[in-house]
Amino acid sequence: MQNQPLHGQRQVIADLYDKKFGKSGGELTDILRYVPLFQNLNKTLLEELANSCELVEVLENQNVIVEGEEGGIMYIVLKGRLSVYKNINGKSQLLGELRRNQFFGETAIIEKQPRNATIIAKENCWLLSLTYESLHSFLNLHPELQEEMNRIVHLRKSWAERQTYRPPMESLLESLAKITKISDASTLRELEEELEWITVPTDMALMRTGDVGDHLFFILKGTFDVFKMRNDGSKLRLARIGEHEIVGEIALMTDSPRNADVVAVEDSELLKLSKKGYEDLIKKHPETLKVFSEVLAKRLVGQLNARSNSLMISSMSIPTHAECKQIADNPDMIL
Repeated sequence: MQNQPLHGQRQVIADLYDKKFGKSGGELTDILRYVPLFQNLNKTLLEELANSCELVEVLENQNVIVEGEEGGIMYIVLKGRLSVYKNINGKSQLLGELRRNQFFGETAIIEKQPRNATIIAKENCWLLSLTYESLHSFLNLHPELQEEMNRIVHLRKSWAERQTYRPPMESLLESLAKITKISDASTLRELEEELEWITVPTDMALMRTGDVGDHLFFILKGTFDVFKMRNDGSKLRLARIGEHEIVGEIALMTDSPRNADVVAVEDSELLKLSKKGYEDLIKKHPETLKVFSEVLAKRLVGQLNARSNSLMISSMSIPTHAECKQIADNPDMIL
């Protein structure tokens, strides 16, 4: 009986989301999944957490949060654009803007602290909100999650001092042009609605094995390690990828789940392209398929080389102690 009110509440917010945006209410769990605090929650827990969220309409020029005020609510942008301002040497400085699926105020729902910036709606916006009280009611039902969330908040707080805000769209499209080799500006502008600028702090996962492959990512800055789990639970690093590379394209192109974990080695910035955006791009500009094909070919060659080396090593006899000592004593050998 205890779960019935939660189901009813989820149905209400799902219906509201469907009416406002014409999209399935189930998409709310996918949106929450990209918030680092909630990235390790399974689908059932994400659905339960979504029960506690509210849809909030914010009018143009309205303050959402004000620097210095006590925080207690996290927001995710569903529609619209917001400006981020900070008081520097007594003057309000524009730091950047927030758009669809970007979030702010997440540390405030773990530890109530003063806001470190002012955020104002540039146009009428719709936000998804989660309060401090709602999250802690959720954690009281799942106390095993508290330690992990505290760890993530600690990382996020140290990262907040280094955090950058969304660059102008023109700058992002220029970066995308370099990666995709698309020179036609109108083609890139057509992608604007399906592109999202995201940041991933050090040690945070961009994707996990088994995640739905509904986006691909263009790395603008930073580095990521690609891991697979061995049968004994240890991690095997498959690759290190960095600036101007593409990741997540295989799952998107093959309509299959993610087959590896991708974790940030350093603070990173990416552009996330939706499956719809990718399909529209290929349909209208099939020549761009060559770019993604080259990425796949490069990955395949790398995997084949890795397998070849692995087979060669596995076929070698185990060196004796004397042979190991001889190698170690060689002054020309770099180990």
